[in-house]
Amino acid sequence: MLRRFQKKNGFTLVEVMVAAVMLAVAVISIMGLITDSYGWLRQNQDINIANTLLEKKAEEIKTMSFNDINDPIPALIYENITISCEVDPVSAISKNVTLTATKSSRRLGLVTLSVYMYGGL
Repeated sequence: MLRRFQKKNGFTLVEVMVAAVMLAVAVISIMGLITDSYGWLRQNQDINIANTLLEKKAEEIKTMSFNDINDPIPALIYENITISCEVDPVSAISKNVTLTATKSSRRLGLVTLSVYMYGGL
């Protein structure tokens, strides 16, 4: 009868508990990575949208006449992303236009255009 209890055909409770803890740590780590990757994905989507809006606003400014490029140029807002414009007259024939993309006070992108007047004054 004593021999019957000495057989070891399965796992001990300690081995099962250690395996369960290791599995739990692995699952929690993977869940953390999934959550972080979603945040990175959303941030990259915001940056892509901001770059598209910056390009659109830059093209809009390029079509304006030199005399019409003055502060304030209306901001462009899309999905809580704001494209603001700042005009800095450098000389009588040139201006720098700075376009900034922000979302919740976080800068997503920046473009500076140098605009020159062609022809005479």
